[in-house]
Amino acid sequence: MKQQNLAATKAATGDATRDATLDDTWAATEAATDAATCAATWDATRVATRTATWAATDAATKAALRRPQR
Repeated sequence: MKQQNLAATKAATGDATRDATLDDTWAATEAATDAATCAATWDATRVATRTATWAATDAATKAALRRPQR
């Protein structure tokens, strides 16, 4: 009986440890993925916004400085 209880305890402990490890691994992976996704999205948005702003400013400046045609 003690042997069966010991085996059951070992099995339950192993399952719990495996589940906790998987949960921790999943949480860490999810956090890293979220951080990378946010960083990439932020960078892409920042670059696109800056590029569009520069293009609009450049076009407006060129239009303002253009000499009238005769």
